[in-house]
Formats: sequence, C-alpha cells, structure tokens
Amino acid sequence: MKTKVYLLSLLAVFFTSCDGYFSGMDIKNEYSPDINTVMSDANQYPSLLSGVCSSYWSALLGWGNEAIWPLGTVSDQYAPGAGNFNLKTWSYYDGFDKPEIDNSNEDSTFPKAIWYDFYGMINTLKNILAAIDNGVVYTEGGQDATYKILANTYFLMGTCYTEMALLFDQCFLITKTTDVISITGESLVPASSVQSAALDYLDKCISICEEKGDFANLSGMFPNNTMATGGKLKQLANFMAARCLAYFPRNKEEAATVDWNKVLGYAKNGLAEDIIATLPNNDYEQWTLVQNAAPTGGWVRIGMRILKMMCPNDANAKWPLPRDFGSTATLPELKSPDHRLLTDFIYTPEHKSPSGTSFTGYTNYSPYSLNRFNDYATDGNGDEFLFTKVESDLIYAEALLNTGKTNEAVTLINVTREGRGHLKDITPASAAEEIIKALYYERFIECGFPYPATSFYDRRRTPVDEYQLTTRSFRQLPVPCYELKTYGLESYTFGGEKDANSKYKF
Repeated sequence: MKTKVYLLSLLAVFFTSCDGYFSGMDIKNEYSPDINTVMSDANQYPSLLSGVCSSYWSALLGWGNEAIWPLGTVSDQYAPGAGNFNLKTWSYYDGFDKPEIDNSNEDSTFPKAIWYDFYGMINTLKNILAAIDNGVVYTEGGQDATYKILANTYFLMGTCYTEMALLFDQCFLITKTTDVISITGESLVPASSVQSAALDYLDKCISICEEKGDFANLSGMFPNNTMATGGKLKQLANFMAARCLAYFPRNKEEAATVDWNKVLGYAKNGLAEDIIATLPNNDYEQWTLVQNAAPTGGWVRIGMRILKMMCPNDANAKWPLPRDFGSTATLPELKSPDHRLLTDFIYTPEHKSPSGTSFTGYTNYSPYSLNRFNDYATDGNGDEFLFTKVESDLIYAEALLNTGKTNEAVTLINVTREGRGHLKDITPASAAEEIIKALYYERFIECGFPYPATSFYDRRRTPVDEYQLTTRSFRQLPVPCYELKTYGLESYTFGGEKDANSKYKF
C-alpha cells in the first residue's frame, strides 16, 4: 500500500535560514532523525512550522513543478505563449473544445503534485498536534509557550485544508488521531467536509490569538514579519477563513448559497498589509518568472480575455482569438479607459521566449506581459507577492454587497478602481448588476496575478455570466489516479464532455 506508507512516513523536516526567507529551504537534518525523535523535542517545532510555511508558498506558486500553472490559463487570466507545462491545453480559442483532465496516467503531474504537496505539509502538522496531545510542551525562557505552537499549527492546518477544499472534489481528512494504516477508499470525504475542518482549525487559531493578545509570535514563519505577532496571525487566519467560504462554490448557483454574514465576520478582520517575500539572488524558479515582462515577455502573457475586458471599445482587443489567427500575426497596442493597462502591463510583441528562442506565432495569443508583481524577474531580487490587502478588502466588499451594505461596498471597490484605474463610473446609485460586475473586474485586475488559482476560483463562482469559465472547463480537481489506484478505486475526472453543457459558451 504505497500511499499509506507515504502518508505515514512523510515527515517534512525543514530548516529556514535567518538570512532570507527562501534561503536554505528544504535543507534536511543531516542526521535524518525518525519521527518520534523529532516529535519528542519541542525545540524542533518552530523549524518544522517554518518549513511548512515555505512549502505552502512553494506549492501555491508551483516551484519545482508545473502543477498549479494550468489554473492560470483555464481561467483565461494568462495566455500561453509557449507549450510548456501543458498550458495551451487549457486555454480557450474560437472553435476549440477543451479536453478533460487526464486522470488515467499515474505519472501525470497535474493534479498529483498539488495533492502530495499539501499532504506532506498536513502530515507534519498532524504529528506536531499529536505530540502536544501526548504531553510534549514547548517553552520559551522557562515558561510554557505551547499556545504559540498550537496557534501556528492550527493556522497552517486550516490553510492547507482550505486550499484542498477549494481545489479537490473530495479528500482524506488526516488529523492528529488518524491511524494512517487504517485508511481505505471509504475514508474519502466530500470537499464540504474538508471546508468545515479547515474553518474549525482557523477558528481555533483565532480563539488562541484573542485569548493571548498581541503576543510575539515564532520567528521565521511567513516572510517580512507578516506573522510576527498574535494580532497579525489573527488577521491571516480571518483572511483565510473568508477565502475558504467565499471561494468554495463551483458555480454561480452554489455562490448564491454562501453565508455572506459569516464571510463578513471574518473579512472585516482580514489583512492589513500585503503578504510579500523579499527575494535573494538565485532563488528557485517561480510562477512570476514564468510571466516576467523583460525583455520579451515571459512564458505566459496576459490573457486576451482580460485585455478585451479592459479595452471594450478597441476593435483590436480580440477574444476569443481564432486558432488560425496567423503564425506571425501581431496585435497592435491597445487603448483602454483603465490607466492600469499602462502601469501594470507592457506591450511585448516580440516572437521570442525569455531564453531567446523564437516561437512561431508566439503572439497569436497576446502581445502584453505583466509589468507588476515581478520587479525581481531579471536578477532574482525584489518582492514576491502571494496575497494582497486589496484581495482581502474585495472579499469584504463582496460580503458587504451581499448583506445590503452597498455604500460601504462601493467605497472599497473604488479604492483601486478610481485610485489606480482612474475609472469613475460606479456609485451607490449604480444598478446592482453593474456594481457586482465592477467588483469582479477589480478582482481580475488586482487579485488574479500573484497566485494563479485566484482567478480560477472567481471564474467558476462569479454571478456575472460574461466572466464565467468557458464551456468544457473543469471546475474542480479529481483525486489523482495514483491515489485512486492505490485504494482500488475507479479513476474519474472533470472537464471536456463532462462539462460541455455549461450555459457559459463564448
């Protein structure tokens, strides 16, 4: 039972250097201690939790594997200039039928890598909780500080299960009491149960932070001190809980059933700052390196659907592009009433990859690259964004809008719409349909580029029909074939013919 052995033995032991958030990541203890030895020493817990934080960031941005990247093209946020990472497979072109996810190949990276990335983290966290439950105590200066370990572990467990609930249709719930050897195929639970578990963990974290106040948190967690105090950790937990609820629906009908009052309660206490890592030189390959702007554009470019949305009156903003657009055709620069076309993106019509390789028809897909969130792309220095305060604020705005607080919602929407976009067309007197459309417009421009899954979550749940996922797009991920076969279960999948009857055809 290969997967059972995997879940039982995969204890990720990471040690993070104080010299830089990503420096020294994935360095294993040279003596390779067994689980019981590591778990009996509470002094190891901060390093273990720091390693989970680094692994979480890595999993969301796809370092070391391409598993997360297709979410950026299936949602039309990006256009795949190259064929790398199977990105073209999930992009929408006029007359092109998207296939289903290939979940019959045990070696397929997508979605297998995502699944095991998160279970590696979850296994480490559940071992920490089990050890504390068995009496292990963490101290600082001779005082019991186990609550810090619990608060951070609950946060990370809730965060990991949040992403699993948002991505997969069903999962295993591995807790501190789980006997991994006893797991069977019947142990799989629906995503709704995983969502409930995620919220329970996050609520436990919030409760500790409220009880203990603004304590000095463990060092080396999220970068740039964004988890440095109990107050900041509480904000992160509230933001993650708001995401867990708001982003969960697989279609607009499910979105109509979200408990927006509950989202409101979390979101009003969400992020007060961006979640950013300041990078050293020679860092791992990152999602943003795939999209970098200089000098020819990255391996992906800005999706023409985004550009069409921003340039509604420019006939050259074509979407969907015909598949026979032309092997050397290049779209001209576009005109938009949104100032962010000039500040956030850059016109890069060259038919070359970042490595200098010529791509025939490279700009069939888009002549624009991202010029934001990747100032480090040419030398490995700069800021790496994951989540932004704007994303937190727009979840809050959506909750306000759905609980009848239109004036407050519009004020939040216009922070970036007017401030950065120079657009002044939404007021509390605007039609409800126009306000929600403006909100999702802001989400695609402001929130969809740091983490490629964010726009995927928005496309499938938005009530704005013209912003929905295209027909035949998968809306969630299946349990990987490798895992299903381990437990003697039939392989299944999503997308393609199974989703061909979607009403959102373009």
